[in-house]
Amino acid sequence: MDARLIRTYMITTEDATDETKEIVNSIIQRIRDGQSTLVTLVQHLGEYLTSENASTRAKATSLLTTILTGCPSGQVNRAAMNVLVNFYCERLADTISVPELLRGLAFLQQLEAFSNDNAINVSLAVFKINVQDYPQAVRHYVYQIFDSMLKIHIKALKQIEAEFVSGFIKTMDGEKDPRNLLLAFSLVKLIIGEFDISQHVEELFEVTFCYFPITFKPPPDDPYGITADDLKIALRECLTGTPLFGKHIMPLLLEKLTSTSGNAKRDSIEVIAQGSPVYGTEPLIPYIEDLWEGLKIEIFHATDDAMEYNALEALKSVVSTFSASIIDKSNPLEKFLSPVVFECTEFLKEPDLKMAKPSGRILKYCAMASDPAFTLIIESTVPRFLKQFTLSDLSAQKKGIAEALIEYIEASKALYGSIDQPGEFDEQDIKNPLKEFKEDYFRIFRTSFLSSNEYNEFRLVGLKGLCELVLLENFLEDNEIGVIIQELNQTILNDPDEDIVSEALKSLANISHYKAQLLLTYSIPVFLSQLPTDHEDAESTILGTTKKSYINVLKALSQLAVEPLLFGAFALEAMKNLDVYIAASSTEDVEYPLRLLKTVYDILITKTELHHTDIQGYVDGIVIHLLTRCVEPTLDKENVKAMAIFGELRIIEQISRIIGVIIRTLDVSTQTEFIEKMFEVFIKGNVSLLSFGEGTKINKDIVFAPISVNSDVPQQNLALLFTAAVGSIRQQVTLPLPNISSFLSTVVDLSISTQNDIHRRSLAKLAASIVNKLREDNELENFIESKILGQLLRSFGPDQIESNRCISFSLFLWFTKALVIRAHAAGFTCTGHVIRQFSDDVLAEDASKGFGIIIGDDDLLNKQNFAIMSVLYKQRFFNHCLPQLVEGFKSSADEVKHHYLIALSQLLINVPKEVTLGFLSQITPLLIHSLSLPDSSLRTSTLDTFYVIALDAPDIITEHVSTLVKLFLSHTSKSEHNTMPVRISALKCLSILPDTIKFDVLFPYKSQVIRVLAEALDDRKRLVRKEAVDCRSKWFLCALLPGYIHPDEFFQGPEVLAGDVFNLEVFIPWEFDPQLPARSIVPPAFTAGLPFLILKGFTTVLGIEITSTMLFLTIRITFLFLSFILDFVLYKSMLLLKYSQRNVAITLVILASAYTTLIFHTHSFSNTIESLILSLCFYFVIEGDQLCDARSNNKDVAPKNDTTTVTGNMKGLTDINFQTSFFKLGCLLTLGVFTRITFILYALPVGFMILWSSITSDKGISDAFTYKLRPIILGMAMTATFCLLVDNIYFGVIIFKRDKELINLGRILWDLIVKLKIHLDWSIEMKGTPIIAPLNNILYNMDSDNLAKHGLHPRYLHIVNLLILFGPLALLNIIELFKTIKNWQIESWNKYKTVLIASGLSGFSFLSTIPHQEARFLLPMLIILVFCSANSCQSLTKKFWVSWILFNIAMTIVYGLVHQAGVIPMMAKLQKQSMKFHDCHLRNGGDYTICQLEHKFISPVYKHPSEAYETNILFYKTYMPPRHLLGYPTTWRDSNIQVNVHDLLGSSLEDFDSVLAKHVAVDVTIANTMLPNQVLFKRVATDSRNGSISLYKRTLVVTPSTTPLPRTVKFSLIDQHWPHVDFDQLDKAFDRGISLNLYLLVG
Repeated sequence: MDARLIRTYMITTEDATDETKEIVNSIIQRIRDGQSTLVTLVQHLGEYLTSENASTRAKATSLLTTILTGCPSGQVNRAAMNVLVNFYCERLADTISVPELLRGLAFLQQLEAFSNDNAINVSLAVFKINVQDYPQAVRHYVYQIFDSMLKIHIKALKQIEAEFVSGFIKTMDGEKDPRNLLLAFSLVKLIIGEFDISQHVEELFEVTFCYFPITFKPPPDDPYGITADDLKIALRECLTGTPLFGKHIMPLLLEKLTSTSGNAKRDSIEVIAQGSPVYGTEPLIPYIEDLWEGLKIEIFHATDDAMEYNALEALKSVVSTFSASIIDKSNPLEKFLSPVVFECTEFLKEPDLKMAKPSGRILKYCAMASDPAFTLIIESTVPRFLKQFTLSDLSAQKKGIAEALIEYIEASKALYGSIDQPGEFDEQDIKNPLKEFKEDYFRIFRTSFLSSNEYNEFRLVGLKGLCELVLLENFLEDNEIGVIIQELNQTILNDPDEDIVSEALKSLANISHYKAQLLLTYSIPVFLSQLPTDHEDAESTILGTTKKSYINVLKALSQLAVEPLLFGAFALEAMKNLDVYIAASSTEDVEYPLRLLKTVYDILITKTELHHTDIQGYVDGIVIHLLTRCVEPTLDKENVKAMAIFGELRIIEQISRIIGVIIRTLDVSTQTEFIEKMFEVFIKGNVSLLSFGEGTKINKDIVFAPISVNSDVPQQNLALLFTAAVGSIRQQVTLPLPNISSFLSTVVDLSISTQNDIHRRSLAKLAASIVNKLREDNELENFIESKILGQLLRSFGPDQIESNRCISFSLFLWFTKALVIRAHAAGFTCTGHVIRQFSDDVLAEDASKGFGIIIGDDDLLNKQNFAIMSVLYKQRFFNHCLPQLVEGFKSSADEVKHHYLIALSQLLINVPKEVTLGFLSQITPLLIHSLSLPDSSLRTSTLDTFYVIALDAPDIITEHVSTLVKLFLSHTSKSEHNTMPVRISALKCLSILPDTIKFDVLFPYKSQVIRVLAEALDDRKRLVRKEAVDCRSKWFLCALLPGYIHPDEFFQGPEVLAGDVFNLEVFIPWEFDPQLPARSIVPPAFTAGLPFLILKGFTTVLGIEITSTMLFLTIRITFLFLSFILDFVLYKSMLLLKYSQRNVAITLVILASAYTTLIFHTHSFSNTIESLILSLCFYFVIEGDQLCDARSNNKDVAPKNDTTTVTGNMKGLTDINFQTSFFKLGCLLTLGVFTRITFILYALPVGFMILWSSITSDKGISDAFTYKLRPIILGMAMTATFCLLVDNIYFGVIIFKRDKELINLGRILWDLIVKLKIHLDWSIEMKGTPIIAPLNNILYNMDSDNLAKHGLHPRYLHIVNLLILFGPLALLNIIELFKTIKNWQIESWNKYKTVLIASGLSGFSFLSTIPHQEARFLLPMLIILVFCSANSCQSLTKKFWVSWILFNIAMTIVYGLVHQAGVIPMMAKLQKQSMKFHDCHLRNGGDYTICQLEHKFISPVYKHPSEAYETNILFYKTYMPPRHLLGYPTTWRDSNIQVNVHDLLGSSLEDFDSVLAKHVAVDVTIANTMLPNQVLFKRVATDSRNGSISLYKRTLVVTPSTTPLPRTVKFSLIDQHWPHVDFDQLDKAFDRGISLNLYLLVG
């Protein structure tokens, strides 16, 4: 039977037909049934397996393997296994059958019968074939076979150890497929660990290292899920798996470190970090110097934080390795660390320079590597630092030294342990070397902190150092810590600087977590003693201010008295202090008692969040005590003072909150006991259960019945306390009532009949809370039917008294809320009754606004107070009510419609945004209609709703933008119905639009908005004006063209100065590197620094935050005004040269209409400044020369009676007039050189003209020198001196000091220039070589290698650039120039035109010889070309004007509107994304957190936050992002808000992919649920020093829509800006659009 089936199979032409599958299944079934065996099968296949036909052999082998893999494993016994294995191994010589043979062997080696001998035979057989000749799938079988055998039969394979290792090397050699490599690398690691590879080290190393550094780009939609990181990690495990690789790999790794490839460097550093401890000391010793040189470059000049961190870890690993042994009596550790310590300490001699902080980190990581390393570094450097600190007179230097000393403390904590994380070393065996310097450390930090005359940063470093010392394990004695605590006490109480006080308080609070006993001794008594004991004491002020002294004390206690030990002391004293204060005060002021109770409440909330269990112990000490104090004056009418305090509503409400917090922490039994006591007191009036003092006078004739309507108002108000207590109990607590329904009925009746609104609301919430927690039984249902839907419903019917109707309906709303939140069906029935009241004249307003009560959050009916709350109750309520509200609006009368809209707005405000998004398109028309109704509160509510919609669903706003913009604008002007809240809300809506709506959508409305907002800017209300200013600034950004021409427009001025003025984190370009600055700081200081200082002053006075938009607008508007210098120069010069009015007008039109004026000259290029200075030089040359001629001729420049020309009368001139002009010219010539070195090329003809006119002067050279050359030389000398002085002060070469204190540049210039004051007590020091920035610039640009970094261009490119910049104007001038030369009409030029033409030709010619050519280098030619066209401007043809207009419109659109135009607006969006999020809530068990975006900056936490948030922003294929526009303060680097910008420029897709692989991707499912106004972070780590600090990260990617993205990761589009054109990828714009996209990296 088998033979027949086999023959049938063999004669079929295809293998995968239904017939062949049926044959295979039949044979397998026969074997399973015992009708045949595998051996019999082999025998029947014999003739086919040995056939001379290759395809027949292959087909037979395939059949055998297929049947074999389909048979049960039990069919293959040991004997059959031997036969099959031997057969398969022998047949491996048949090349065509190898794939199926290997598949069969892969199956056989998984079976139990596969023996050790089989494993040896298979290995030797496989080694005989050339594996790399076969396809990937076949090779994969080989690796699978080896993988399985090495895990199961490794002992047997060790018998052929040498053959196996060499055979595997041969097998792996040449493998390229990543799927196979991943498996092969794991096998290499196993072989290295289990086999003796000593005889094959070099071969195994070579076959492994040849893949380093591995590069891999997964194919699109990769089904295998192999990433580049998987391969890198697997390869690294191989390379670091044995010390035998050490001597082979070290020279190669060091070679890779010098590579220009970032991936190669990064991978090499990671191998060094992981491999050094494995390789040991010996392989590293020959490369001690090279290791340091290679690693330090990546630290000192790190391209990103990750690279620096990896290099520091590698350095730490190397040091740790050297610490492990001493070879040949030499100390490799000392040899390695000597240059490290020397170089770092040298850099730290100037701690304010760039290299200082990296040097401190290097020493820190080296020190934390081992105890010997720590000891060596401490002993080598700390004495130097201490001496340097003592001798230094500069606070900046002292601060840097103190920071370096703190780095050692952090290293000590990592190595020896800290107070919260003990170290592994036994202190008796290993002593912390820092202890020898304990007194010096203590002195330095204490001195720094207490130096009240120093700047804050220095003092804060001292504060940080002291706190770090406290946190070291077993470092300071308790009495020393006590001294620090006392200093912090005094600082908090007495220091006038709020920043210092805030940080001191945070530090002391952190110490309190670990040293509570010491704070109980040194701090708490001090602060408690500062609390006032009477009203007069409380009214004392702080340092003469109006701020009361106790406010700081209570603020401090709210943070310090949190730990159980400390809170116990505070709570007891707080209650005593409250009693003493009331008894001693002569007035009835409640401010201090209220603040004291608020402090108690705040501490209790903090303790609740920290899950402290000691709160339960304060029922008697706090709750009963406060209850007694509240009840006591109601029973003693003579105690007027106590009544004034404890009868005050705010005091009662605060006490009710305290009661609620404490009661809800109790367990069921304790709550039951407490509630019984409360019912005794408040229901039965048994006040004996309270703790009245011995001297308390109680009028026994007065009954305590706060629930009763017959009680007086003070007693009734105390019902708030009863409601708070009952509302805070757990659902399991049984109320001490025989009949709850009866009690509820009584409460309802009392609530309706009481005349006290506080009493009524309290009873209503009490009843609602009880109903909410009632079990689902007949009692609840009966109460709902009879009382709520019966009596109460009837009581607000139309036939009842109006006042009673309103009262009953208010109670009905609270019952509705209680039922709705527990998702009871009656709740929706009640809601229907509420909606019906919209048409009732009396109840309509209460009903519509009552939706806020029903669905809004409440301080009593909430989860914290154990209310029964359905998870999705708000969604159910929304879905239930929305159709009714929409339908009701459509069908109701006009006078009723607004009630439906009010209810709808309450619904939208209180329901989660995720629920409402799907219905916004349905309800937006209703909201638009509501803005036409006269109700001001409705308008405000609707506008607030539109604000939320603009954040959450901007597409809805876009759909109705034309209508909404007009409506919003109409609500910004004052009118009867546009109250102040309405106007503010409308302005907020307008203000949010530029942040959420696309540029192209809003652009048509910009002029209208800016025009209408002018009225709001003059509004009488300050808050309205403030919103109007913010709104108009955002719309101005739409009005100003956001095109980004070249990075230098930001990085040659604004970027640097913003960092100096606002202390923002910026990117310092090479031109401003303090080591060798190639650009003067003076020109950008005037054009960017001064406007920034003005902006800083305004924002400081107004108390507003600096935003990205403000920074951008400040510079753009500054240069807009500076561009009018061109108009001024052209106009005044043409007047002096007697041009006609028509010529002047036409020439000015040409200048004003040039896009280079509108675009380039409003951008902050240094070329723009160069162009302006050159134009002013031309003007002063003309003015001075004209004045000089007038002086010589003693006559007017033009006849007075010449009315056809523009003239100026110059009679009566003095020598000063033209000397001033030439002096200004000299100043400008020097300033131009310090602006750009290329200015010399344009200015040369001006200099030659002045020299020539001086030499050929009729009055002789001496007269010319006196009136021309001398003023020019004087101006040049003074300006050069000023620029050199400022540059050398700015870059730290010249240091001014007074009384050993460093004086900043601003103070120096203010006194010298503005006040003309010289201080004789100032001293000057020189450090380093004097700086001449223009000279450095020349030397830099003379090096062709430097120019190559910026791009080399053909010499003719400036011809193209000239046409790009000036178009028809350039052609016009070129044609005129050639005509003039051809016709020999040069003599017709006047000398000024000659100078202008020569200037243009000089600049153009010389710049064309330089291989680096950019269009903006020719900007100074604008004034030249316009001026030279003045003579022929009246004869310009229509063709010229048409071409001129079209050219400038086109180029304005290109460079002003679309070219890289998304980068600047995107910086504003990123500022909001990374620094304006609030209200973060955990998701997925804390693995994720979602935060809400707002328009205010987040408040960073600097000391021991519970969470830290890090946003990594990757820019890819864009111009360099100006970091200052992100507005990230450098001080935030020490906070829990971290923002890192990574500029990938034009990196390859492969490099981009590898960078993405190292960043955090959030879950795509969660990301898809986010709203537009939310941000998502993923938890990636927990701080190693404090387990309670969770680090959350996310990655944002900014790239054009035309850029192809890697397929290995996913991106979620969260924002975009249109238009944005990248000319490098213009061909893809039609397919992918022209926008700059902001993505969230997801996975």
